[in-house]
Amino acid sequence: MKRYLIILLFTLCCLGCKRHINEDSIEISASHCDFGHIGGDIRIDIKSTYYWRYAILGNWINVEKISEEECSVKVSPNDSTDRDGYIYFICNRDTAYLQITQKHSDIFQIPTDTLKFSYKGGNTTLPIRCYSQWGIKSKSEWIEADINEGSGPYTLYIKVAESDNIDDTTGEITILSENREISVPVLQSARPFVKLEKEVIEIDGDGGNISVLYLSNSDIFLTNDSPWIRIVHHNTTSRTLTLEILSNREYIERVDTIIFTTVQDSSIYAPLSIRQGVKIDHPALSFKEGYRLSVSSRESFTLHPQFTDMKDSSLIWKSYNTEIATVDQNGMVTAQNTGKCKISITNTYHNVSAEIELDIKLKAEKMSIMLGDQDMNTNPIAVRYPGESMTLRVVLTPANSYSGDITFFSSNTEVAKIEGNNIKCISAGTANITVESIFQQLSYTFKIIVIE
Repeated sequence: MKRYLIILLFTLCCLGCKRHINEDSIEISASHCDFGHIGGDIRIDIKSTYYWRYAILGNWINVEKISEEECSVKVSPNDSTDRDGYIYFICNRDTAYLQITQKHSDIFQIPTDTLKFSYKGGNTTLPIRCYSQWGIKSKSEWIEADINEGSGPYTLYIKVAESDNIDDTTGEITILSENREISVPVLQSARPFVKLEKEVIEIDGDGGNISVLYLSNSDIFLTNDSPWIRIVHHNTTSRTLTLEILSNREYIERVDTIIFTTVQDSSIYAPLSIRQGVKIDHPALSFKEGYRLSVSSRESFTLHPQFTDMKDSSLIWKSYNTEIATVDQNGMVTAQNTGKCKISITNTYHNVSAEIELDIKLKAEKMSIMLGDQDMNTNPIAVRYPGESMTLRVVLTPANSYSGDITFFSSNTEVAKIEGNNIKCISAGTANITVESIFQQLSYTFKIIVIE
């Protein structure tokens, strides 16, 4: 009897275990699904001995439970590289999983038509829209890229060096991905240049018209400050310039320059030098001192006219700005103030005249420095506080002295900083302030002490 009881208990235990195993069973109709890059959905059949639940690995996968025997799996379009994910179906202690793989997008785009650079070169970017492996198949030797291959979207950095070519340079960069390739043209503009047929032209004192030929791959502009050279016509198609040279009535050889400058780059230019000889077959009047004269002395001085073939040598003198300089009828000039002034002489009998421009920069005897209300010449130390601002005033004696080149320096800008003619105290410390005029050969230094 005892033996039969043991056999019965063993049989019941086995039946109980089998029943437990059957309760924890789940099966699905597929273990792997592969999608293209556009995504889609499928139905999965489910057999389970009990209620089931699921877990998803991959945020691009969505599961919709239709019933206990069926569910819908939806996969989003893929705009990245190849990917895979999992759905775990769980019924108590039993689990089944579905692996989902999806191909990458077949997009391969470079949304740029042409890369353009000036002759100076530079850097730019080339966006690549791609979700697979890609690489640079070829590129012109004067084009550089930061990398030669990659995977997925990338912004390629392109560098082009400065060019010496006087013609436009055309190249390309070709990108390859999965047997598909895209070529992007790269264009670098020509380096501008200007070259004269002759760099020096000589003409006699009678003057007249002359033609100047030049070569250039750029538009040019002309700079002409000469009073005796006139631009008559500029033909930009044939690159021809017609100049009128006035007759030389000064009885000294003269030289002046016209500058040909490229519009694209003002640092690229070519000077044309024009030399004109002396004309002596008619009455003429000029200054021995030339066209311009620099003046720094306060003492009166005499200008020296020179003339040729003049029966009547009487002259009329005139100052065009008597506030700057005066002149008497003997040619004695007295500087009044710093500035520029023209002096002319005229012979009415021969109807000829000449002019000279005086550039007057009068010397100073001394320089006084005022910092606010403080005279720094008598008290060369100023004590101030952080944040305080003071006006620096320079007084030259005499008052009409030249002051155009006065400069200010601070030995310690972290303590005292100069902005224009103002001194701003920054932080505690000491700084030496120097006021200097190279023309006047005057310099003065004082000290500022900034305290908290």
